[in-house]
Amino acid sequence: MAQIQVINKSNYKEHHLVTLPDQKRLPLAESSIRVQTTLFSLSVNNFTYIRFGHLIGWWDFHPLPATTPAPFNDPKKYGCISCWGIGVVIESTSPLVPKGTKIWGYLPIGTKPVSKTISASESQNYFIDTTEHRKHLPDLYNRYFIYRGSSGASESDFAWDATMKIMFETAYLINRFVLSWDLKGYPTLSPNGSRPWSPDDADLKNTVVLVFAPSSKVGAAFAQQCRVLRPKNHQPRRLIGVGSRASKSLTEGFGWYDEVVLYSDDPIAAVGEASIESNSRVLIIDFGSRDLASASWANKLHGRVESIQCLVIGTDPTNSQGIPETLTAFPDESTSLLSALVVRNGAAEAIGASTYFGELDSAWESFKEGGAIPGVEFEIGDGMNSFMKGWDNLALGKVPPSTSLVYRV
Repeated sequence: MAQIQVINKSNYKEHHLVTLPDQKRLPLAESSIRVQTTLFSLSVNNFTYIRFGHLIGWWDFHPLPATTPAPFNDPKKYGCISCWGIGVVIESTSPLVPKGTKIWGYLPIGTKPVSKTISASESQNYFIDTTEHRKHLPDLYNRYFIYRGSSGASESDFAWDATMKIMFETAYLINRFVLSWDLKGYPTLSPNGSRPWSPDDADLKNTVVLVFAPSSKVGAAFAQQCRVLRPKNHQPRRLIGVGSRASKSLTEGFGWYDEVVLYSDDPIAAVGEASIESNSRVLIIDFGSRDLASASWANKLHGRVESIQCLVIGTDPTNSQGIPETLTAFPDESTSLLSALVVRNGAAEAIGASTYFGELDSAWESFKEGGAIPGVEFEIGDGMNSFMKGWDNLALGKVPPSTSLVYRV
C-alpha cells in the first residue's frame, strides 16, 4: 500500500504519514505518463511552500488523493506539499518520455505514483505537465527535465539536482538578467515585472552587495555565480555575507565572500569595518534571513550611504507576517520582491527558450563539476519513516547548515 505525507495547512510541524488503501490503476490517457518519485530533497523551502501555499497554489499541484482516509481527507485543514526530486516513468503513452525514463521536477512526496498529461516544450530536454487541474499553476513548477544518456548518472549527481537545481536557477536569473552586465545579449529585467529597473540598478561595479542567508542553497549559488560567471570588471565592489553564527564557518569556507558578518552585528560598525564609503551604493539581497534581519540593517543604513536597494528572494517561514507586511518593514520604495517565474518568462522571451534552458543547464553542470558548494554533505535516508524524522529535525532546527537532506523511496 502506498504512503503519503499529509500536513496541517496552518502548522507545518503537524504532519502525518498516511497509508492509502490499494486501488486499481486506471488506464493512462493519450500523451500521458505515470511517475513514481524515487529520490527527493527536504529543505526549509518545503516550510515556505506551506506558509505561503495559498498565494502560489502550492497545495494544488498534487492534491489529496481521493482515497485519503478520514480525518485527513478534509482539504480545508489538510493537504500535500510537493518536493523537488527525481522520478521514474513506470508507464507511458507518450513518445516524448518512454517507460523507464528518469525525470527531474516538482514531484509528490510519498510512494504513490501519479499520472500526468504532458506536451512537448521549446527545449527537447524538457516537457510540460498539462494535467487539467494544473493548467492554472505557474510554468516554473510544470516543467520537467528529461535525463538522457549519461546525464545525472550517479546518485550524488541526482542528489545535487534534487537539492538545489531550482535554487541555482533562481540565482542564475538574478545574476544573469536582473543584474545583467551584457546588455546587448541579456537585457536587464525587472525583478517582478512591475517595478522599474534600469541598467544602472543592475550595475554592480561600485556596489557593495550584502547577501542575507549567505549559506542557503540559493544564496551560495548566487555568490558562486558572482565570482565565476561574472567578468572581473563587473563583479561587486564588495560581496559580504550576513548570516547566523552557526553558519559562519561554513560560509567563510565557500571562499566566495569578501567577508562574513553576523545578523547581530551592528550594521554601521560592520559597514565601517568593511570600508564602505558614504558614496557607495548598497544592494541588500535577502534569501531568507531570520527575524527580518535584512530590514533592520536596511533601516539603520538608510541615509548613511548614497543609495540602498533591497531585493527580497525568500522569507523566514517562521515569520508570522505575510509578504506585504514583510515588505513594509524596509525603507520606503527601496524594496523589490523577486518573481522567478516572471524573470524566467522574460529571459526565455528575450533570448529564446531553447537558448535560455541550454545555457542554464550548461552553467548548472559546470557548477556541479566544480564541486558545487564546498563543505556541504548529503544525509541520504531510506523510506518515508526516515523522511518523517528528518522533517521533525529540520522543523526543530536540529539539522546543521552543512547538511542537505535527501531521501530514497
